[in-house]
Amino acid sequence: MDQINIISGSMLLLLAGHPWLQYILINTIGFSVFLYIWTYLIPRPKPMDYTTIPGHKLDVDSEDDLPEWSINPGILVADAAKDAKLDRIKPGHLPKIAEAGSFARFLERNEVIFGPLHSFWWSVRYVVVVSSTDGVKQLQKYADAMLALNPLALGSILQGDVQFWTRVPACSIISSRTGHSQPSVWLEPVLQLTIAERGPFLAECAGCKQETEPEQLKRVVPQLAANIKSEGLRKVLTYPLVVSFNKEIEIEAISGSHPVPAFIPIIIHTASLLRGVHSNELLEEYGKLLRWLPGMDDVDVLKIVRSAPSTPTR
Repeated sequence: MDQINIISGSMLLLLAGHPWLQYILINTIGFSVFLYIWTYLIPRPKPMDYTTIPGHKLDVDSEDDLPEWSINPGILVADAAKDAKLDRIKPGHLPKIAEAGSFARFLERNEVIFGPLHSFWWSVRYVVVVSSTDGVKQLQKYADAMLALNPLALGSILQGDVQFWTRVPACSIISSRTGHSQPSVWLEPVLQLTIAERGPFLAECAGCKQETEPEQLKRVVPQLAANIKSEGLRKVLTYPLVVSFNKEIEIEAISGSHPVPAFIPIIIHTASLLRGVHSNELLEEYGKLLRWLPGMDDVDVLKIVRSAPSTPTR
């Protein structure tokens, strides 16, 4: 005890002659006290994101105000929004899509800001976006749990259109559905954009309604072929695609491993995947990366379509 008193007295004498040491000591003690209070005494807010994936956040006061992370197939996003606790979160980030001027520009901006793996909210539906080749290859590992969704029907999937959503795995497509969806009021700013501006995110596979999953998926490649003839190869192949799984999956990124719940729409940002690919190699690269998606197993026939001579117009 005497030794402690001697040491304490010596330190006080030392500090008395050195004001700068007093300043350092006082600030160190003050910061330590603040850090202890902040870490252990102040209640910490709950995490705002289930998956920790970077991206746009909802303006909520606590985790309890967040919508359900996963909307079950067959539920329209407009109906799910009715249960939202806060009116201000019902539009999600649809206004940001309209502000960007097109869905393509919205995805491009998000990739620059948040990286190749990011997220946003389509009204109250949580959506994940994958913009890297590595991310797509990771998704492919879960192909056995992939749902039999038409990868071209992105807008219909985001809206929750019962015609396109299903719980049926792609490896066992056996059921059919009926129903109809209506756009929610929060889509209006986006719908006011021109067709060219809003791009394919509301596009549906023509003729798919009232058909079973096998019939829908048979139309995927023919629809791509028809679009290529009318709109051009690069434009069509860079349309974003959508995929979803019937179980939680993990996606590895620089920031770590991120869980994605079942039935979350995952957008494959093909424009990013094919950026820098020469026109002569587009189809080959597209098939190599994406032929595992539902209905895309025979995507190589597009090479024949592209090489076929066009019918002369009169």
